[in-house]
Amino acid sequence: MKKIVSVLFMAILALNVHAQNYTYRSLSEIKDTTQFLYQNFVLQKSYFIGKPFSVLLEAYKKDLRVGYVAFTVTSSWDDPSGNHNNYINGVDLYWVDEYRLEYLFDHDMDELTTFRAVFKAPYIKEEHAFYNTVPDSVETALDEANVLKDFIVDDIMILGKCHYPK
Repeated sequence: MKKIVSVLFMAILALNVHAQNYTYRSLSEIKDTTQFLYQNFVLQKSYFIGKPFSVLLEAYKKDLRVGYVAFTVTSSWDDPSGNHNNYINGVDLYWVDEYRLEYLFDHDMDELTTFRAVFKAPYIKEEHAFYNTVPDSVETALDEANVLKDFIVDDIMILGKCHYPK
């Protein structure tokens, strides 16, 4: 019995250690932004899950700028209080600015890539109350992203232009 428990303990430890490894590959090495996001974040999401969003944001900023930020929210129909509130449950990051994003949205949706971080529930920040707590000093997209630094990452995904390796 002790041998079985010991083997199980070692297996769990090995999985945990594997989840903590992270290998960063630069955009100049990969050359395609979607592939860069996929290889550094989606394939290695276990490294970021359970950590503050600030850890993910720091890795993202190594090669990409934060050009535009969009907060994602829960459905008002899923509010456990029954008050039909929306809660901040994630963030979409774009490396292009708002004007380029609007152009892609209107003219070339096939080239639009969304990088999304989903936050861990329970969601404690009601959308309108959250916006009211954002300091006046927040002016840039990076400032907006930093407001979310303490939210805990639960998932990472790419939406849109996804050319994953076979």
